[in-house]
Amino acid sequence: FNYPDTICIGDTADFIVRNKIKQYTWDFGNGILQMGNSISYAYQNTGTYLLSVYSKDDSGCNDSIILDTIYVVGAKADFTISDSVVCYGSWVHFNAMTSKADSYSWYTEDKVLGSNKKAKTVFRKTEKQKIKLSIEKDRCVSNITKEIMIHGRKPSIVVHQKTNCSP
Repeated sequence: FNYPDTICIGDTADFIVRNKIKQYTWDFGNGILQMGNSISYAYQNTGTYLLSVYSKDDSGCNDSIILDTIYVVGAKADFTISDSVVCYGSWVHFNAMTSKADSYSWYTEDKVLGSNKKAKTVFRKTEKQKIKLSIEKDRCVSNITKEIMIHGRKPSIVVHQKTNCSP
């Protein structure tokens, strides 16, 4: 049997059996079962999982073995945007929803926004912009990119005061 003992959340891992038995069923310890001698699987949540394999040979005999514990580490990148309508010339704030990352990196298509849990910027053009958050936790990297539309200038309010008015 070949399989990793530690994988990053969302990364695909290969689980391979080298024997020529008729049927193998992999139990990934999270309620998911898959059949086959070679399986690729990606855990979607961090945690500790008990990996088991069930087999059935050509004569119909069954066997099972608990192979090992799989450790799934890391975090999934995600973030919120302060406003659903973004106007150019206005501050836009971004907040990472992943609070336990070891590092954060924020990018637009043309600049770096920062390396904290939160970032902000002012857009100077009316166009679509891509915002990317890259996080690292337990030596695992996760990225997410969201697209926002920057709309025309926000309306401004001008107050005119009349002077020299007679009662």
